[in-house]
Amino acid sequence: MDQMIFPALAGLAGIIIGLIIARFSEKSKANKILDATKKETKSLLKEAKIEAEALKKDKILQAKEKFIELKSEH
Repeated sequence: MDQMIFPALAGLAGIIIGLIIARFSEKSKANKILDATKKETKSLLKEAKIEAEALKKDKILQAKEKFIELKSEH
């Protein structure tokens, strides 16, 4: 009977240790993915802000040109 308990406990301990290692590995991988996603998000936001600024300047210039055109017609 004692001969069966030790291998069973050793197997159970091995399974538990394996699950713990897998859990930490999975968590590490998830953190790497999250960090990469955050970097990509920051990059996209920066690009969007630059594009929005350029569009805003273009629209302001168009409005000024239209104002000057209407002023000269009047």
